[in-house]
Amino acid sequence: MAAWTITKTGKSVRYTHERGVFSLDFNHSLNFDLTTLIDPGFHQKANKVMADTEKGVHVNESEDRMVGHYWLRNPGLAPDKGIGDEITRAVDRIEEFAGNVHEGRVANEAGEAFKYLAVIGIGGSQLGFQCVSKALSDYRFKLGLFTLDNTDPDSVDAMIRSVGEGNLDKVLFVVASKSGGTTEIRNLYTVLERVYREKGLLFSKHAVAVTMDGSAMYEYAKGQQWLDIFPVWDWVGGRFSVLSPVGTLPLALLGLDADGLLAGAYAMDELTRSPAYPDNPAMLLAHYMILQSEGNGKHHLVVLPYKDKLDLWGKFLQQLFMESLGKTLETDNGPRHSGLSIFGNKGTTDQHSYVQQLLAGHNDFFAIFIKVLQEKGQAVDTEVEEGGVTMGDYLLAFCHGTMNAMKARGRESMAITMERLDPFSLGGLIALFERIVGYIAAYVGINPYDQPQVEEGKRSAKAIIEIQKKLNGLASAGGDLGVDALKKSFAPDEYHVIYYLLQHMREQGRVKGEWADYDGLLD
Repeated sequence: MAAWTITKTGKSVRYTHERGVFSLDFNHSLNFDLTTLIDPGFHQKANKVMADTEKGVHVNESEDRMVGHYWLRNPGLAPDKGIGDEITRAVDRIEEFAGNVHEGRVANEAGEAFKYLAVIGIGGSQLGFQCVSKALSDYRFKLGLFTLDNTDPDSVDAMIRSVGEGNLDKVLFVVASKSGGTTEIRNLYTVLERVYREKGLLFSKHAVAVTMDGSAMYEYAKGQQWLDIFPVWDWVGGRFSVLSPVGTLPLALLGLDADGLLAGAYAMDELTRSPAYPDNPAMLLAHYMILQSEGNGKHHLVVLPYKDKLDLWGKFLQQLFMESLGKTLETDNGPRHSGLSIFGNKGTTDQHSYVQQLLAGHNDFFAIFIKVLQEKGQAVDTEVEEGGVTMGDYLLAFCHGTMNAMKARGRESMAITMERLDPFSLGGLIALFERIVGYIAAYVGINPYDQPQVEEGKRSAKAIIEIQKKLNGLASAGGDLGVDALKKSFAPDEYHVIYYLLQHMREQGRVKGEWADYDGLLD
């Protein structure tokens, strides 16, 4: 793998690789000096934590797990040769399977080639893939793409309408769930099984699973004889899984360059292992974010990519950062909360929405702008104003104009510039921010790889489903669903949710009545 060349100019550092360029520019920062370490001790500690992570130390202490997403792009790093071999086999299997689908050797029940790809997942099993597929959407997809990422029946209906009921036999589904027990995903494929059965089709002949060996979904897919099952491992966290088969399988099925993504991540990992500062861009950006959030109390990060194809980057970072860093530390002085709230969509669109507040509202944030220099397509050279000014010229001008205006008003920002947006550079960008999360967590002293509070919401939802089942039983048996009877059958702290469950059932025609019939539950 080619080496990086590092060029420092004023308050900017440029990292040049033969396949791409990244530049970090702090000229609009009000307080960051990239030549000065915030805490030399942290620098050493963070590098040790990341080295331990790559060696297979169980740094995910609460779940007693290794953290190995770095091995996905460099199987030789895995602490066990068997793990490395599994990763390599998975990459080879994905390439072979995608080729077989494209050539029609893996086909539907009638022996016809698949024309559409529907990816089912949620959170880390979907968002990374959605972000990458959107970012690379100027490449020609080999299959028409649909994504289903919620337990919302309207979304299933919209997909069926878009495909056309006569073309459901042309859809290949990739169902991704690491644990294999995610409720939203189970709901989606359960509903689709019924839809396909009613059309005289077997959903199993259209479905591929990505899950852990031995999980509930693994056993179900194996028992139902789905087309294939691909692995994801317990040492890959969902929000770090986009470069695992969770992301690379559907990307390969679209015909995208998954190898290029992995190569870009590999190269960025090599760069961000550097112990030298500021030669290491992940450490440099981690220091910047720590200074702004921990040092200056700005716990909101606004991410503004000036590229339509990166409009999901902010959502991807929301999960990567907020699920990883939003934790509570119990200390001798009481609980200490950590985290960084991420906001962002894209420029220049958001100059017409929330830039007004960024310039004139609460100064409780810092911003990272992302620019891509290379442009493609028929509109690139079209002059939109005298003097040879193009659309892309305006895009860059609006970006720099907003940064200038923010600096003039005492608002903090920096910029990341990429030479181009291709698989290699995108893989590098993903790896860069994955490493930043690890560095910040080391500074704060938290485990960025668990998410215990997410499970709290799931447990609460299960309790509400039990209430729903009880209401369904009363309704189907013709029981008394009057307010007085309901208050005798349920606990007072359940009345509020029962009110809305009944309104939902009323709208679906499962119970009769009007809104006001249940108002007494809110008294």
